[in-house]
Amino acid sequence: MFRKTSMNSINERSVRKEISASAKVKIAIIGVLTLGFAVLPAAPSFAVAPTITGVTPASGSDAGGTAITITGTGFVTGASVRFGASLRACTFVTVVSATSITCITPSGTAGVVDLTVTNPAGGGADLLAGAFTYSAGVVAPTITSVTPTSGSTAGGTAITITGTGFVTGAGVQVGATLRACTSVTVVSATSITCITPSGTAGVGDLTVTNTDMGAGLLAGAFTYTTSADVAPVVVAVAPMTPEVAPVIKFTSAQVTCSLGKYSQTPASVVYTLVVGEDAVSTHFSNTMIPTWLVPWAGKTIDFGNATSVSATWDLQSAWKGKTVSCLTLAYANNATGSTSSSAVVPS
Repeated sequence: MFRKTSMNSINERSVRKEISASAKVKIAIIGVLTLGFAVLPAAPSFAVAPTITGVTPASGSDAGGTAITITGTGFVTGASVRFGASLRACTFVTVVSATSITCITPSGTAGVVDLTVTNPAGGGADLLAGAFTYSAGVVAPTITSVTPTSGSTAGGTAITITGTGFVTGAGVQVGATLRACTSVTVVSATSITCITPSGTAGVGDLTVTNTDMGAGLLAGAFTYTTSADVAPVVVAVAPMTPEVAPVIKFTSAQVTCSLGKYSQTPASVVYTLVVGEDAVSTHFSNTMIPTWLVPWAGKTIDFGNATSVSATWDLQSAWKGKTVSCLTLAYANNATGSTSSSAVVPS
């Protein structure tokens, strides 16, 4: 009823695995069947040590505070970074990815030092010899404040950094991963302006690094918020208040309407002439004001026969003895105002 099957037994001499001294291997044998099979429920588990390939920048002040980026492989969340023979710890360590870590250098003694990255829970370590050079006598800048203190995760927020010791050519990094600001302008030794990069929602630090690699850090200086969290900005608009009514003058051939006076100097003016109750013509001093802003626009619209001072129309014989009105609308700095005057056309 059963076919005879030839089986080879498996014993401790027939299963061999060479493991390097640096590798971590787990092999579990649950049991051995009578037919001679060994059951291995899980594949071996290896903890691979990190490797360091570079550090940028490769030098900084012996006072510490330089924002650096470490590149390599096998970096794990929770990894630590240490400098020199005394293994002084970096601060604000962020494992950006398996190939990138950012942190802030500790203080140190002038000279060349090694750098070590150690993964957590016995995950191994790597050392890059001569990775970083501490420079003596470098005066680090200080950061006292950032305005505004928050902005969108999309980036693009214009910020002003105040402090001391800023040098032309300084760089600014912001956020949890210390990404570089753009359009950096060192206004003075105490002020820098720049545009924030995109970032992850939450509180982040800000660093200023001078060209001599002296660097300063302000912890928790800037908060990235999602678009929905950004409060609308209310901009005060000064009113365009009429102060003097326009003046209407007649000649034998023309009607002229002056601007009058407003609380602001207008950037654009619209003049509408009304004869009786008929809005016959509207003149624009320029095209800054769209026609839909003028509810009383006349039958004809002209962009050429007006200035910011006055507008002129040809006097029609049919208007003699009638009341004409001149309505002005002035615009400047997102504000508009209007006023009017009336006069009787001489017979």
